[in-house]
Amino acid sequence: MKTIIANWKMNGSKKLVEEFKKNFRDYKPFDCDVVLCPPFVYLRDVIACFSQSAIKIGAQNCSHQRNGALTGEISCEILTDIGCSHVIIGHSERRKIFHETGDEIVKKMRLAQEHEMTPILCVGESAEQRSANLVEDVLKSQLEVLAGLKNSSSESNNENLIIAYEPVWAIGTGVIPKLEQIKDAHAFIKSTLQVYFNDQFHKIRVLYGGSVNAANAKELFELELVDGGLIGGASLDVKSFKDICKIASFESS
Repeated sequence: MKTIIANWKMNGSKKLVEEFKKNFRDYKPFDCDVVLCPPFVYLRDVIACFSQSAIKIGAQNCSHQRNGALTGEISCEILTDIGCSHVIIGHSERRKIFHETGDEIVKKMRLAQEHEMTPILCVGESAEQRSANLVEDVLKSQLEVLAGLKNSSSESNNENLIIAYEPVWAIGTGVIPKLEQIKDAHAFIKSTLQVYFNDQFHKIRVLYGGSVNAANAKELFELELVDGGLIGGASLDVKSFKDICKIASFESS
């Protein structure tokens, strides 16, 4: 079964929440897992809308600290308290703009799993790194945070993990890599996961993200190693996102 995740980023409104409620009230036609990740301020509204649904709700970030005097931060404990089941960690925008480090990402992932949330770890190369043939080096480096989970108390939950491959140069640009490039990147990620998780690696879903829309979703989801998509801009259009879910459902069958 494919997994489709909506990342609204710093967008959204009460109107959009109501549109999703109206259009996704009957979830049964979809044969795919759906996760909605709105901004923090809309989390409770979205959770309330889908509390009786199979749709899951996730946050776009979490603090790397448990709690304390950290004005503006949101802990995993708070997120689980209101009903979040997933959290996006290590998105390229947070790595670049907010200088998020590997050490912080490891701490966030440990806390997420300790609170029985599914971390969605984002990895991907920049245009310069791809031009320099450094894709595998970059992915290997970014996936090294998984080693930090080995000594955590949540080790038994390590298969409860999602990886999202998002080439930085494809996010929001309307340009996607060649299908062979996506296939190669996913194959490398899967082989790396096998190193960390042995025979449990096949339980970890690897999604593609970066300018996914209703027009290209079919060819992307037809790729054998693509387990779904992390959807940005297209998730702000209810019809487009619904179409992507339908395509994913068909490819899952």
